[in-house]
Amino acid sequence: MEVTGIAVELAVGGNTTFSISRPSIGSPSWPEGTHRVGPLEISLAGSPEASGVTFSGAIANPGRSPYVVRRVGLRLDAVPRTVLETGYQSWSPVRRCSPSDTRPGRRLQPLMARGSYHSDPGRAGRVVAGDQYLVWAGPSSGGVAGFLDSREHLSTIESHTDGVWAWALLDRIVLTPGSVRRFDPFWIAEGDPGSLYSEFASLWGATARARNNRPSPATTCRPGWCSWYQHWWKVNPDHIRRALATAEERDLGLLVLDDGYQSRIGDWLSPGARWSEPGSTPSDLASEVRLAGREPGIWTAPFLAGRRSKVATSHPEWIVRAARGAFPLPVLYNPVSWGGWVYALDTTQPAVLDHLRSTFSALSSEGFGFHKVDFCYAATMPGRRQGDGVLTRAQGLRAGLQAIREGIGEEGYLLGCGCPFGPAVGVVDAMRVSPDTAPWWRPTLLSWPAYHDTAPAAVNAVRASVLRAPLHRRLFANDPDCLLLRPTGSRLTPPQRQVIADTAAGTGGFTLLSDDLSLYGEPEWEGLSALGALAEGADTPLDIVDPFARAVTVRSATTELCVDWDAPSSSLTRRQ
Repeated sequence: MEVTGIAVELAVGGNTTFSISRPSIGSPSWPEGTHRVGPLEISLAGSPEASGVTFSGAIANPGRSPYVVRRVGLRLDAVPRTVLETGYQSWSPVRRCSPSDTRPGRRLQPLMARGSYHSDPGRAGRVVAGDQYLVWAGPSSGGVAGFLDSREHLSTIESHTDGVWAWALLDRIVLTPGSVRRFDPFWIAEGDPGSLYSEFASLWGATARARNNRPSPATTCRPGWCSWYQHWWKVNPDHIRRALATAEERDLGLLVLDDGYQSRIGDWLSPGARWSEPGSTPSDLASEVRLAGREPGIWTAPFLAGRRSKVATSHPEWIVRAARGAFPLPVLYNPVSWGGWVYALDTTQPAVLDHLRSTFSALSSEGFGFHKVDFCYAATMPGRRQGDGVLTRAQGLRAGLQAIREGIGEEGYLLGCGCPFGPAVGVVDAMRVSPDTAPWWRPTLLSWPAYHDTAPAAVNAVRASVLRAPLHRRLFANDPDCLLLRPTGSRLTPPQRQVIADTAAGTGGFTLLSDDLSLYGEPEWEGLSALGALAEGADTPLDIVDPFARAVTVRSATTELCVDWDAPSSSLTRRQ
C-alpha cells in the first residue's frame, strides 16, 4: 500500500482544493520530502514501524499572504471491499459495511445530529469513513490506516471506490506567512485486519501516552452500580441508600450518582429540590458511601450549559456561537428533564478552563473520586469560538479535559462518555465505547433517521463494544455501558441478557449494574459470581480474530468471547 496523492483544502470564498499525484516517472522515495501543493508546502517523512509505515509531516506557508486551511489529505491506493465504519465518539456509528453504503439520509439531518457523530459532519451521508482510523478487508488482503494521536487535530479516513483518503481536519486554522503546523503521525499497514487492528491500537496508545494501566473501580469480579437505567433523572437520595445497603451485602465497590441531582445542566454544584435537604445532598451521600467502605461516583456533562442555567445566564460570553450569526450554537434539545435547549461551553477560553478546574476540584472535595463526564463531544461541535484560527477543535476539547484532570488530580478516576476518543487518550482512565444500552434488544424510534445503530438498544451497545475491543488497555479501559440483568420490567430475553453479560466480561470486565437491585434473585447473583470467576484475570489487551466474521471472536490473555449479535448468541470460555 502506498501514498499516491496529497490534497490541501483551503477556505477561500468557499472551499478550494489543491492536489498533486505521485509522478509517473522517478521519485522512488515518494512521498518523502517537501511538496508544493497550491500556495502551501507539505513536508512528509516515513519510517517503518511494526508491520507498517508511520508518516510524520507538517504544512507550511512560504508565501506573503495568510491562508485558512480546512483539511489536508493523503490518498492511499487501497481499495477496500468491506470496512469498519467508526465515528469519533462513544455513541457514533460502529458497523461493517461496503464503501458504497453511505446512507444518504444522514446528510438531511441537522448539524446537532451529524456533528455529534462525525468528526467531519459535512461529509456525513456522502462517504463511508472511519474517524481517526479505518480497518478494512479487500479482495486479496486487508489493512489499517489511522492517525496515532489527536492532540493536534481531529481526523477521518474516507473509503472511496477508487482508493482511501486520510484527512487531517485543521478546522480553518489561519496559516500566516512563514508559519508551520505539524500533523499528528499517520500509520498505514497491509495484511490481516484483525492483527493490524491490535498493532495500530498499541502504537496509538504509546504515541499518545495513554493512561491504560489503572485498575478499574468496577469489574466483573466486583461490580459497581449506576442509578441511570433504573431511576433516570428522577433519582433521589433514598434510591442511593437502598443501593448502598445492597452494595454492603453483596460487596459492590462503586456507586455512581447519574443525571438528576443537579438544579440545571451546567450547575453541577447546585443540587435540585430532591437533593437540597440537610443530610441528603450529593456531598452527604458521598460521605455515607465512603463511610460504608465504597467508592462514590458522580455524573456530569461538563461542556454543556442549559439555556436557563446560572453558568449560561451569568457568562453568556462563555457559550459557543453558531457558525453564522451571533446566537448560541444549539447542541441538544431536551424539554423533558433538561428544560429545553442546551448549549456548549467554549473550552478555548481560559476563563472557562478555570471554571472547569474549580468545579471539579469542588466535587472532589465533596468526596467524589470517580467522575463520569458525559456529552463531551459538545466541545468539538462546529461553531464559533474565541480560539478560532489558532486552536483546532481537538485542541479545545483536550484543554477542557485537561482542566478537569487538574481539578480532580492524578488520583481521581476519569471516565469519558459521549467523548471523541483521540483527544482524550492520555487524560481519561476509561471510555464508554458504545451507544446507550437499554432493557430492549433492537432500536426503537428514539434515533435520528439513518442513525438507528446509534439509538439506545442492547444490540447497539454489544456490537460497538465487541468491534472496539482492541482499544481496551491500549488506550484506556473500555466501558461497554451498564449491565442490565433485571428479571422483570425488561423486554430482554434470558439469551439476550446472557449476551450482554458475556460481552461485559469478555471485553475487559468493566461492570456497572444499573437495575433496582431488589429485583435480583439468587439466579442473578449466582450468574454474576460465575461470570466473575470465569473472567478473573481477563482485564488485559484484547484482540479480534476477524472483525468481519459474522460471529466475532475476542481474545484476552485468559478468555475467549464469541458473539453473534444477529442471532443473538454468545459464549465466554477459558482459553486453553
